[in-house]
Amino acid sequence: MVVATTEALRLPLTARAASLRIGLYLLSQVVAGSAQFAFGLIVARNVGPIAYGDWGWALSYVMLFSVLADLGLSTLLLRELSGQRAPAGIWGATLALKVPLAVLVMAAALLLQPLLYGGASIRVLVLLLGTYMIAQSFGQVAFAVFRAHDRPGHELLVRAVFAGLLLGGGLALGSLRVEVAMYAWLAATAASLSTLMALAFAAVRLPATSLRVRMRDAAALLPQAVPLGVAMALTSVYYYADSTVMGILGQTRQVGLYSAAYLPIIGTTMAITAVRAVYLPRLSQAAHSSQKFDVVARSFRTVSLAMAVPIALSGFMLAGPIMSLFFGEEYREGALALRLLFVATGVMFFSSHFGAQLIARARDMSYLKGTAVGAVVNVLLIALLVPRWSLNGAALGTLIAESAVCAYMYGMTRQTSRKAVGVRGSIGGAVRQ
Repeated sequence: MVVATTEALRLPLTARAASLRIGLYLLSQVVAGSAQFAFGLIVARNVGPIAYGDWGWALSYVMLFSVLADLGLSTLLLRELSGQRAPAGIWGATLALKVPLAVLVMAAALLLQPLLYGGASIRVLVLLLGTYMIAQSFGQVAFAVFRAHDRPGHELLVRAVFAGLLLGGGLALGSLRVEVAMYAWLAATAASLSTLMALAFAAVRLPATSLRVRMRDAAALLPQAVPLGVAMALTSVYYYADSTVMGILGQTRQVGLYSAAYLPIIGTTMAITAVRAVYLPRLSQAAHSSQKFDVVARSFRTVSLAMAVPIALSGFMLAGPIMSLFFGEEYREGALALRLLFVATGVMFFSSHFGAQLIARARDMSYLKGTAVGAVVNVLLIALLVPRWSLNGAALGTLIAESAVCAYMYGMTRQTSRKAVGVRGSIGGAVRQ
C-alpha cells in the first residue's frame, strides 16, 4: 500500500526562492550548533586538554558506531516522503528497525572499548555519549518528516529546546567544576528529551497509517537502506577514525587539541547541512524530470559555491586567533590542523552537492563507492601520517580523503547529467583547483 505525500514541494526552486528556507534551516543549525560549540568550550576550559582528550576520544569512538544505529534509514525516509508516493507504513517501519539497531550498536561499542583505550571511566563516557548520539539519530527520523513536509520551523523549535537544555546545564555545571562524566550525563539528557519532543511533532504531521508498524514493511525497508547506511558508516571513518587512532597510540593531549579544532568545523558544517536540507527533498521530487532536476541542481551549485569559498578562506586565515581566543593559549598548537580542516570544509560543500544528486536519483551504490574511496584513502593516510605528525597528519588526511570523495562523486554525477553538474561552470573549476 502507498499513500501520496501529504504536501507538494514547490518546484522549480531557484537560488532566490531557496534563500528563506536555507535561512530557517541554517538558523536551526546555528541555534543547536552554537549551544554545542559553547558547551564544548565549557567542557574544554574546565577539564583541561588531558580530560578533554578522553572526552574527544569517547565521542569520536561512539560516532564510529552510532551511524550504524541509523543505517541510512532517515535519509531513505526523507527521499521516500519527498517523492510522489511513499509506502503507508514507512515511518513506523523506520522506528521499528532503529530500536534493535541502537541496542546492538551500543552493546558492540561497550564490549570493544576496553580492548582499545581506557578503563571504567572511559566506559562511562562511551555509555553516556553513545546515548547522546543515538538519541540524536532518532531525532533525524523526525527531522526527515519536517524536511519532507517543508516545515523548518518545527526543526527550529526542537533544536532551540535542545540548545537551551545543553547550554543552560553546561553553564551550571561549569560553575560547579564537576568531573567530565557529568557533562556527558547532561548531553545525553538534553538529546533524549528534545528527541522525544521531535518525534511527537512528527507523529502529528503524518497520517495515522504511517504510525502502524508492519514487519513486512520493515523487512522491505532494510535492504534499501543498507547501501546508504554503509556509505554513512564509511564517511564516519574519515571523520572520526583519526581521533580514535591517536588515543590508541597514547596521544591523549593531541586528541584534546584535535577535538577542540573540530568544534569550529562542526559549526561551519551547519551551513552544509542547512543547504542540503532544502535541496535534497526537491531533488528527490524532481528526479523523474531531467529539466526540473537540472534547475534545482544548478541552484544548489550556486548556493554551495557562494558559501564554500568565504568559509574556507576566512577559516584558513583566522585559525590561530580562533584557537587562542576561544580555547586559550594551551590549545593554540592546534591551529595548523584547524587551517587544513577549514579547507576540507570547503571541499565538503561540493561533495554534498554531488552526493545529494546521486541519492536523489537512487544511485545508492555509486554513493556508497564514493564514500568507500574516502574511507580507504583516509585509513591509509592515518597509518602513514598520524604516528609521525599526530593531529596535523590527521587533518591533512581528512583533506585528502574528502577531496578524493568529491572527485569521485563529481565523476559519477557527470555520467548521469552533464548539464546538472555544470561541467563548464564554475564548480568544475573549483573541484579541479
